[in-house]
Amino acid sequence: NLEQGRYLNSLQTEAVNVCDINPAHHLFAAGTAEGKVECWDPRTRNQVGVPDCALSSVTADMEVEGLPSVTALKFDGPLHMAVGTSTGQVLLYDLRSNRPLIVKDHQYGLPIKSIQFHSAAQRVQIKKLPQVNKELALKLYEEEEEQSLKKKKQKKMPSILSDDRFKVMFENPDFQVDEMSEEFRLLNPLVSKISEKRKKRLKDLEVLEAKDQEEEEEPEGKPSDAESSETSDDEKGWVKEVRKQRKLL
Repeated sequence: NLEQGRYLNSLQTEAVNVCDINPAHHLFAAGTAEGKVECWDPRTRNQVGVPDCALSSVTADMEVEGLPSVTALKFDGPLHMAVGTSTGQVLLYDLRSNRPLIVKDHQYGLPIKSIQFHSAAQRVQIKKLPQVNKELALKLYEEEEEQSLKKKKQKKMPSILSDDRFKVMFENPDFQVDEMSEEFRLLNPLVSKISEKRKKRLKDLEVLEAKDQEEEEEPEGKPSDAESSETSDDEKGWVKEVRKQRKLL
């Protein structure tokens, strides 16, 4: 303690294999050879929790050859802690409970050396659509993705969905657009025509994909010369047109 000009007494713990300090509230955790994690509050210098990881890591179908000791320890935020054992289990804890949230057995019986938390930035994220004008919001999301793929180097413009001025359109049910109404079709005949064309194209693409899957499943997928000669020119042209429209979509 630099303020008082003296050393504090050491913490009395069991045989420690690994330790870590939570950067949020400075909780000190020490993993022992007995399979426990001793959590210390540096303000009071007392134990605030001792979860028994060895007992929690043992499952019904597990053959216990020895006492699992704690070999890895890592904090993730102020409330989560991951513990690795010498028998190959990883336990995820919420600091407010002595029981683990998840117990993962790696099934190879080797000790866990280190634990790292991934931010999962490349994970596929499902965008939550608003309750009002879902089709319009989905269309705007698709346009944003197309622009991001085409213009990666250019500066991204703000989206309507993130603009507070248009926030009411996706929250107030009075602004709901009914595309099936006669007023919408009369005011937007081109939009209705495009939507019908899209539906027709999607149906054609589904038929074409089904044919391709049938050809891939057959062991002898290539037709004979006699069968190929029976294919009309109109069918070939239709297939080319569908593939062309598929690329446009």
